[in-house]
Amino acid sequence: MMHTVRESNNNRQSKQLSYSDTNREVPFQVPVKVNIVLIGFNNDGGYRYMVDAHKLEEFLRISFPSHRPSCLETGELLDIEHHIVYNVFPAGQPELIALEKALKEAMVPAGTARESDYGREVPLFEVDATAVESVFQKLYSYIFDMDNSGYNAAEMDRPVPSAIFIVNFDKVRMDPRNKEIDLDSLMYGKITQRTEEEMKRQEGEYIYLLLDIRLSAPYEKASHVHERSIVNWLWSAGCHPFGPFSNTSQMSQMLQDVALRNTIYARVDSALHRIRDTSEYVQTFAAEYLKTPLSEPVKGKKNKSSTELWLEKFYKKKTNLPEPLPHELVERLEKFLDNLEEELVDLSSLLYDHRLQDAHLNSS
Repeated sequence: MMHTVRESNNNRQSKQLSYSDTNREVPFQVPVKVNIVLIGFNNDGGYRYMVDAHKLEEFLRISFPSHRPSCLETGELLDIEHHIVYNVFPAGQPELIALEKALKEAMVPAGTARESDYGREVPLFEVDATAVESVFQKLYSYIFDMDNSGYNAAEMDRPVPSAIFIVNFDKVRMDPRNKEIDLDSLMYGKITQRTEEEMKRQEGEYIYLLLDIRLSAPYEKASHVHERSIVNWLWSAGCHPFGPFSNTSQMSQMLQDVALRNTIYARVDSALHRIRDTSEYVQTFAAEYLKTPLSEPVKGKKNKSSTELWLEKFYKKKTNLPEPLPHELVERLEKFLDNLEEELVDLSSLLYDHRLQDAHLNSS
């Protein structure tokens, strides 16, 4: 499937870049495979939800077939569009219980916090993200058949799947104050249904890893363009599975990848505008000065009107006009632009394979 998506995108990319001189609104296509891992959605999570993976794939494909990013500062759409392919993987009950157990063991008491601005004060527990990321890594390795030894510097840029984990943990089972629940026994045991009253207590009357610092978040800013506060998702998501704040000072590889991809997109957007502006200028110049109304290359040293050129073409089988610029130079410009288009097609494939370092070098 990966090769099919890449090849179809390359064909579509070449056609669209070739038509960029006549349709400036055609964005640069970047294929993106979105892998979604559902944890706790097999009638075994906190709210006992049941999600059909195939129906979710179909819903996402119909509802969000593409995405076009925009500039955070101006709100202007970039000249880039994501062509999205979805894959949904449901995780089993053993994986759900293993993750809940890891989180429960990693919870550290950290005082109290309010449920909302004017809500109750409830116990607060912090989780060291690095203590539980290895469990997510094991699940990732199992689902995508990847080496579980982790990534070193040499392997960091190899083509690897990206995945979004959507979790529906049971906070009652995970409550570190509850010593009566044996999670090991639930690994392969039957999980009972909840009553309506038990559902109301699902939040467990505690909070984990929600640091109420009472300051403006670093990922939120006021925007005069949007006339409202906006969220920079580069800094608010991707640090680790639990949001922008944690008691670890390390920046995850996912966040580094997002920053690098944004740098690549900024370069590509700028390059596309220059390529299309230059291509349009060259073709306008050639049409006005280097060709007759019949699209014949002009030669000679005598200026003639359009009517005279038509007559010469039909009766004398030749045209005469001075060449203000050698045709060879225009041809070299067109060849240079064609090479740039081929590089952009290659760049699209590199982004699809998640080879960001190679894509970064290509974009520069």
